[in-house]
Amino acid sequence: MVVTAACPHCRTALLPGFDECLRCGHPVDAPVQACTECAHLNTVVARFCSHCGHRLGTSAAPPESPGDPAAAAAAAANEIFVSTTSRTPRPLIVAAVVLGVLFLGVSAVKAVQSVFFDPANTVEAYFSALADRDAAEVMNTLVPGAAGEVSLLTSQVLGSSGYEPPIDVKVLESTMPEGGAAPSEDPYYDTPVEMATVRVEFRLGGERAEKIFYLRQDEATSAGIFQRWRIMNGVETLAVSAPGIDMVIVAGTTLTPDPEQGWIGLGAYPGTYRVGLAEHPLWSADEVVTRVGGQPAPEGGGEVVAVLQPTLKESARSVVDERIRAYLDGCAKSTTTSPPGCPFSSYSWQEVRNARWTIDEYPQHILVEEGGSLRVRTEEPGKASVTGTEVPSWSGQTSPYSDDVTFYLTGTVSAAGGQISFVPQ
Repeated sequence: MVVTAACPHCRTALLPGFDECLRCGHPVDAPVQACTECAHLNTVVARFCSHCGHRLGTSAAPPESPGDPAAAAAAAANEIFVSTTSRTPRPLIVAAVVLGVLFLGVSAVKAVQSVFFDPANTVEAYFSALADRDAAEVMNTLVPGAAGEVSLLTSQVLGSSGYEPPIDVKVLESTMPEGGAAPSEDPYYDTPVEMATVRVEFRLGGERAEKIFYLRQDEATSAGIFQRWRIMNGVETLAVSAPGIDMVIVAGTTLTPDPEQGWIGLGAYPGTYRVGLAEHPLWSADEVVTRVGGQPAPEGGGEVVAVLQPTLKESARSVVDERIRAYLDGCAKSTTTSPPGCPFSSYSWQEVRNARWTIDEYPQHILVEEGGSLRVRTEEPGKASVTGTEVPSWSGQTSPYSDDVTFYLTGTVSAAGGQISFVPQ
């Protein structure tokens, strides 16, 4: 019978005359150690027997001593652990490791999402950008297209002395969607979307206010994993009412109201805005400070209207009086009994030549603002007289002509091009 030696490392049969194992390359004469439990040969670096799992370098377990139960229990536990570990299939171990790594990865993603991509963080970034007066960063927290009319959504406005951002901002409540769409909660979109809500408290002009922000996630992701929350209702509406005024100033920016409606609607971020009139030859108005972005708690936001109440300048009254007197004096220079475009006239059956008008009393008038226009109305009528030569058509004889008339004055006052003028009607 031929006895063939085996590789002590992988147990592959060794061919005579070879110094190394053809399978694993282990030296044939490498030192080995025998298992004290089953006599199996193992490499000197092995800690456990590859055949029975017994810990190498120790003698076989002696018979249990009734006087040392603790040692017996420890030996039994060690034997069970070694035996179980040595017999656990490697694929199961690998699968368990992979599942553990996946679990840790998902947990890490959720942690990053909740810390850095939380809807409350977006709202805080929104108010932080307002405090920094950085319009671009504010816009970056909004859903695309949420800005609308952008006259007041600029860094120039936010950086002006006519604007003050909210202060003492505090997140009161943040609610994440639990799955599913919520169309009833969506004030801006017809299609159902998953939304988060963040309720915030802040102060505007010394007054406490609250606002509920609605947020939805970007369709695009960051790093291919994370979705940013963006604010859907971060732009309020500031309406300025100024009938008859062609230019107003909001936070240092000159704007033009609708001439027919006498007002202008503007998109605005939360804050306080100074609203006043641009320099005008006719009107002046006290500047108003308007709070935008949340009403006194708990009512929430809404459209805010800044109402300017123009009053006629005393200097403008004097100019209007001068324009009216110049107009009437121009009419009195006419040499006809019916001056065109004038409020007085005289009628005769005969031809009147060389008519000469005299204004005996100028009318007493008032200036009335109606629908954005400044109108002239007569309180006391004026008096004028005319003289001339009357020439009958049936004879060549002439006779003196004279007449006294009472007249009323109506018209409007305009300031086109910065110049005050009277337009008779």
